[in-house]
Amino acid sequence: MKEILLKYLLQYQQLGLPGIGFLQLHTRASQTDIVNKRILPPTPSFRFSEDVPPIAEKELVRYIAGRMQISESVAERQLEDFSAASLEGIKKGIPLEWTGFGSIRKGIAGEITFDLATKSIFAFPPVTAERVIRTNAEHTILVGDTEKTNTQMSELLLEEEPKKKSAWWVWAAILAFIGLTVLGFYLYQHNGRVDAFRNQQTLPNP
Repeated sequence: MKEILLKYLLQYQQLGLPGIGFLQLHTRASQTDIVNKRILPPTPSFRFSEDVPPIAEKELVRYIAGRMQISESVAERQLEDFSAASLEGIKKGIPLEWTGFGSIRKGIAGEITFDLATKSIFAFPPVTAERVIRTNAEHTILVGDTEKTNTQMSELLLEEEPKKKSAWWVWAAILAFIGLTVLGFYLYQHNGRVDAFRNQQTLPNP
């Protein structure tokens, strides 16, 4: 019976024993350790309460009947007998124990608790997680304190490039304005005569 109960607990992550309590297994999801470039494995935790939901007991009875190939009424009676005997032993200080997994026992204050023997059955080593950047594939880039995709950055750079190229037109316009100003001032001084640009020196006759 104990082996069937353990298989049920590991498969459905809960176990309701009449008269003893309700054991639930909670698994914390794996987490990404960005600094050390690895993925941490899931970690288990258990919660034990004295109240057993009726639906949990019925599902367990159905599971036992299927595993032992007996009727549900017989499975229910065997579960109640097993739980009663286990509870009597727990009260006397004899835990209901699954070797290498954990045990249900009486606590210091007389309460019933569950103690996990070891986490090694759930333990998986951390997995190395190197970021792979594929050519032409969209990925995240940290720009200052803002995350942007490589597609967004390419669009921003394309928008800035024409602005940089158009800057020389500004200087050309400034220089043209200065040239026209000097020319206008020169013509003003010579009363607007075009021949002022001609060479005024007279060549000697041969």
